[in-house]
Amino acid sequence: IAAGKARAEADQVDVRGEITPQWSVSGGYAYTDTEYLRSTPAQQGQPISSFTPKHSGNVWVHHKMSLVDGVEIGAGMRAVSDFFNSVGAQMVRGPGYAVFQLGGSYQFTPKYRLAINVDNLFDKTYWEKVSYPGRQNFFGVPRRISVSFRGSL
Repeated sequence: IAAGKARAEADQVDVRGEITPQWSVSGGYAYTDTEYLRSTPAQQGQPISSFTPKHSGNVWVHHKMSLVDGVEIGAGMRAVSDFFNSVGAQMVRGPGYAVFQLGGSYQFTPKYRLAINVDNLFDKTYWEKVSYPGRQNFFGVPRRISVSFRGSL
């Protein structure tokens, strides 16, 4: 890059499986590390992309109800570590967070399905993105409930 020499490394693992015909689990983890290797003294050793969390992960569990045919429920969590962005001595920090989700659906017929999802179940206030002091810093979505009905011909 024009500022000198930099390195970006990332590792990611995703796992998905069926515990039983009714229970399935999926999850993932990502590690991201960026660093200025040769640059100005102020940047040397600093992250290139400090607004990208070093650690992020998610886990989801789904269950097909055996008591009521066509009903599925699920729960999930997404978590990230601290992140920040700075301009000179001014810094905007986004603390790490975890956000939870619940969902359920009912398959009336092979053609019709009703679903309800609750995002940010505990209505956590968190920074989804940070940029610079005074601009382009975005809170994550507050609790959101959505209902959908899908059909096909």
